[in-house]
Amino acid sequence: LYLADVSITEKQTTPEPETPVVENLYTNGAFVPAAGAETGTDFALATTLGADFSWYLLNRDQVTWSLEKNTEHGNALKVTSKKNDNIRLRHANISWENGKTYVVSYWIKASENSFREFFPLITSGTTINYNTNNDVVARNVTAEWKQVTFEYTADGTTDTGIVDFMFNGYTDDCLYLADVSITEKQTTPEPE
Repeated sequence: LYLADVSITEKQTTPEPETPVVENLYTNGAFVPAAGAETGTDFALATTLGADFSWYLLNRDQVTWSLEKNTEHGNALKVTSKKNDNIRLRHANISWENGKTYVVSYWIKASENSFREFFPLITSGTTINYNTNNDVVARNVTAEWKQVTFEYTADGTTDTGIVDFMFNGYTDDCLYLADVSITEKQTTPEPE
């Protein structure tokens, strides 16, 4: 009888990889209202009106806006056109880092299938760095919720970049925007 190399060892388990914390560069993309300022055409959201209020509506006299709470994608910003015109929801001072790729994502729907168009612009000053105006997927807004996701690589000209969501609707059209995020694209590390 020969017996060799006997061992009893504890079974090793592969540790679960840590989930990185992903920062949303789009301030209050969940549209959380400030206390006591939840309705009306001029309500404040979790950030305060003033220097720290990172997003706002341009052409505000052409729209009414309110908060649609507890949709299937959380709180939604509801924008209603008063006339046929362009409207911009602007978020200023996005901190892009040159050379990095970011994932822009949001949920969108309209009150009817007739909404003309909706698309994002990424700008720096007056220079348009990224425009989805010609992207049919980004523009085709219907009465059903749809998630739109695209990638953008900062090229060094967007240090204090602006993200504009462009609304182009008919009178009394309603648009709902929810769960907006801009996050750095995560890469899967190669196994060791």
